[in-house]
Amino acid sequence: MRLYFGNENAEHDGLLEQCYINRAPKNKTIITGRWGTGKTAHLISYNRELSKVLKDIDDDAERKWYLSEDELSTDQLLDAYAALDDRKFQRYLSQLWEAEIYRRITVVIGFLYDYYPFKDKPHWKFLNKISKTSEIRETIWQQIPVFLQVFKKMDEGQIGALVQAEANLSEILSDKVRKSLKKCLQDINEIKSEISPSIAIEPIETPLSKLEKHGSLAQQVISSLLNVYQKKFQPDENQLVEVRISIPWHRYSSLELNLPQKIRQYRANLSWEKDKLREFISTRIRWEFIRVKRQYVRKDEEMNMLLENTITNNYCNPNIQENTFDYILRHTHYRPREVQRIMRMTLELCAEKIDRDPDFILRGTGGIKIPGSYIAEAIANYCRDASADLVEESMRRYPKLNDFIDSLKGMNVPFTTEELAHRLAGTNVTINQALEILWESGFIGIEIACLD
Repeated sequence: MRLYFGNENAEHDGLLEQCYINRAPKNKTIITGRWGTGKTAHLISYNRELSKVLKDIDDDAERKWYLSEDELSTDQLLDAYAALDDRKFQRYLSQLWEAEIYRRITVVIGFLYDYYPFKDKPHWKFLNKISKTSEIRETIWQQIPVFLQVFKKMDEGQIGALVQAEANLSEILSDKVRKSLKKCLQDINEIKSEISPSIAIEPIETPLSKLEKHGSLAQQVISSLLNVYQKKFQPDENQLVEVRISIPWHRYSSLELNLPQKIRQYRANLSWEKDKLREFISTRIRWEFIRVKRQYVRKDEEMNMLLENTITNNYCNPNIQENTFDYILRHTHYRPREVQRIMRMTLELCAEKIDRDPDFILRGTGGIKIPGSYIAEAIANYCRDASADLVEESMRRYPKLNDFIDSLKGMNVPFTTEELAHRLAGTNVTINQALEILWESGFIGIEIACLD
């Protein structure tokens, strides 16, 4: 099945390279943001050239630099969480993250062994040999059961010797591996290679996540990762392992970090403005026009060629004709995934209504444009589908939302504060608490009107 305007999931988006719009500074290594803002796209785009080189070497190696939630063993983490007290579990997680980061960068460099002109150097030979062992090829998360058994047998005074106690893991965190890694990365820096090994970690999927079903565990996994980054992997002239991290907005908590002041300088929050969102979707419309061989003259007019320029806004009294893109954005939270999905749903709805193929509309045959009424209908359909995801996302940051969200079903929009207070009467939530949570979650806006 064809996905018009590209795949919403960056890992499978064939248009990402041609249509990427950068929204995160390259010097920021910790990216936070809400669902659908392009966090994964940023990581994939940053390592685009590395991925190409790895794919040329081995089809299965294209994204060996990337760790997602799919590779975490949530069930086994839960076993460890139940078996260890909080303090010991935090140390356990720290060991896991440190070992996994060194393991993964070792594997990446191993795949690049023939790419760089350093094959005869002893540290390259050593690291290449290590990277080929089955213990290194398996993620640390796959080895959790063995790791946990070793850890549980140790008392507090021996925790620092954990890795030396387990043969499968000893080499990953050994001084020899670290020193060899540093020498290899120094070699690469000296020749100013365009391809530099790095890794990226995105440990929680959004909006739905198996790990997020266990909220306190999810927070500890994230906080432990950030603490390990701060302690071991901050970039400087001696620490050359490049690590990038992407986490959901609600899981970045200064209160959970050991030294939050040392993390802030590396963090950027991914967000979008109107002009950049228009550029994002226009670029994808343009690609579809090129695909169907549609001719046009002016860049940046793609949206006006595909959609009617205005939509009737019947919330206002009297009704007004609102700019189409403004109307679309008003029903989103300024996230590219939302705009992308709405545009696809609009195109497919129009094709269904007129009983034509979507390409017929994209070609603009006979001057056809998608009418405002179809756009409004598609947006209404989208909002019904998206509301469940929005509730799921918001309740992770504001669990109290669960106490009153059901009482809002069927409420008129727009509504007054008096109407909201009436709905909250049977809950333990004040109107100010509800308004704050609904506002911060993106559920409500403000309508200003003149009263007669």
